[in-house]
Amino acid sequence: MKFKLALIIIFFSFSVHAQKYKEYNPPKLINLNSFGGFSELGIPMYELPEGNTYMPLIIGATYNLPLWQAQKKFNISTEFKPQFAYILSTTGNYEFGLNVMFNFNFQLGQNSYLSYKMSSGPHYINIETRRQAKGFIFSDNFFLGYYHHLKLAHQDFVLGGYGGIRHISNASIKRPNGGINNWMIGISLAKLFQ
Repeated sequence: MKFKLALIIIFFSFSVHAQKYKEYNPPKLINLNSFGGFSELGIPMYELPEGNTYMPLIIGATYNLPLWQAQKKFNISTEFKPQFAYILSTTGNYEFGLNVMFNFNFQLGQNSYLSYKMSSGPHYINIETRRQAKGFIFSDNFFLGYYHHLKLAHQDFVLGGYGGIRHISNASIKRPNGGINNWMIGISLAKLFQ
């Protein structure tokens, strides 16, 4: 009887210790799912043949899902980004679509990480230029970003700032297909989930 009681006490103390250890070792920031919104601005690299520029203001949603639980400071995640863009440099022109992004994340500290992002996805544009046909296109993005954990109203969020290059073209489905390139800057705010 004393032996069973001693085993129960040992098991109970081990469970309490394991729970304390778990409480003081929160999951890594790069291992958390997040859902939120973003906005990006495209800075033209050049003028279109018609003499104007292509300057998209993009808004959309973002859902980030780690592909595995990183034990150290590096992981890879995937991000889904439905989006709508209004073309500021023209009148009444827009585009919309979905990008699927692969993020290579490196955690800097407990509350921040760097991310290199590559994405592609189908889009539709309604602008016609001598450089790019309107209609179905692909949007390809290459970004570098910094992300930081925030506490807002007792909720966990991640705030990010990033920049890079965006290319749109239609894979030669329709002519002309010279493509349109922009320097991009963006900001995102997403709620974290364990």
